[in-house]
Amino acid sequence: MADIRTELFILLALTAVVATASAADLLDNRGFSAKVGGEYQLISQEYYRVITDTVTVDLIETWQLDRDKIDDFIFKTDLGYKYRDDRNRFDISTDLEVSGERFLGRADAVYRFGNNDHSTKMAATVESRAPYGDGDNRQEGYNHLLGYLRTDHMLGAKFGLNARIGYNWVGFSESVEASGAGDTDFVSSNIFPSYDYGIFTGSLGGVLLFSEFGHDLSWQAVFRNRKVPDSSLADYDSYRLEVNYNNIGLDGYAAITGYIEAKDYARADDEDDYSAVELTGLASRSLGARWEGAFYFLADAYWYDRPDVVHRDYRLLRGELRSSYQVDGVGAGPMVRLEFRHENTSPDSSLDYFSDTYTQWEIGAHAEMLEIRRLYFAAELTIGRRDYGNEVEALTSYRLVSPSLVATYSLNDRFSVNILFDGVFERHDRVEDNTTLYLLTVGVSARL
Repeated sequence: MADIRTELFILLALTAVVATASAADLLDNRGFSAKVGGEYQLISQEYYRVITDTVTVDLIETWQLDRDKIDDFIFKTDLGYKYRDDRNRFDISTDLEVSGERFLGRADAVYRFGNNDHSTKMAATVESRAPYGDGDNRQEGYNHLLGYLRTDHMLGAKFGLNARIGYNWVGFSESVEASGAGDTDFVSSNIFPSYDYGIFTGSLGGVLLFSEFGHDLSWQAVFRNRKVPDSSLADYDSYRLEVNYNNIGLDGYAAITGYIEAKDYARADDEDDYSAVELTGLASRSLGARWEGAFYFLADAYWYDRPDVVHRDYRLLRGELRSSYQVDGVGAGPMVRLEFRHENTSPDSSLDYFSDTYTQWEIGAHAEMLEIRRLYFAAELTIGRRDYGNEVEALTSYRLVSPSLVATYSLNDRFSVNILFDGVFERHDRVEDNTTLYLLTVGVSARL
């Protein structure tokens, strides 16, 4: 739950920053832009682990409280250029993140030509991270290249087709000791090998427009082929069909997305091969002059061709209901979240020690700024409980408290401050099973 919520709030944070700090750029057709800033990042987790004394005749177990955290200040720069005319759109941006423990650089370029009925888009991304850290905490570096070509064509007023081809390559730094006077090349201490890989992607899709804006049905058929030079067992082909429906109106909106997918690894006896299906929906409706209700659901299922202790068929259902009372551009109200996961047992029931079947509920409150102003925020606080169907020592039921906050404030057209916090506090009947995980970032940026 924590990682899903973190991704959601990061997305909200990026949306808020774009809406507030970059609104002026939307009025410009061309020109350079620059932004510099810094961000303090704190990611921490707290848990107990068992220590076994094997020196004495009788094994003695003790519990030790451990804390892992990332505590770092990151310097950031963002340079960009854009060009617009009647038929051409060109954007290029470069991002750099530097701290005492990391170097991350990224460049993006996008060129689109044509009009609303017929257009072609070319895009490329280059990203590089240098290895950093010492000992067991060392992180390996990588280089990432991504490029694709997409074309869109309207075949009349209501129907359109699109096609896309792309290639994605990732290369990791090697664990090599350099010869010479004690110098060491980039070294990775990860005991698992890091394989370079390339993914070819091809897709064909279409869209059916029911109105000029906000009411459409689209589909996409996607094929992916991954090649791993150092391990053919990691190669795979995947086939995916996606369908999306959107309906946006003055009184609310509704969106439904579904997909079916099959993945075929290059391994004997269908090892790790699976089929999956997922359906998600989001709907919001005005309930009066100030009240609004929203509903979200997710349902997915996985079926493995050869289930085992690690890969087991499962079904997941998640639903969320919230209402909001709106006053002066701020909406707030109660919310409830339910989640059910059922995992099929493996062929050998004696191996079902980590069967992840559970029921979880959360209740709480939320608040969000609904209008684009200098201040934007979204926050929620929930309490709840997770109960495992097959509770064992490794998986015990727990109570949870989960606060989240994303906020950005623009001091003026050039300076902005943003805060992101997300946490989950698990409390079990046995204190040694308790875990605490939270993420906090505080950033300041200046537009030049």
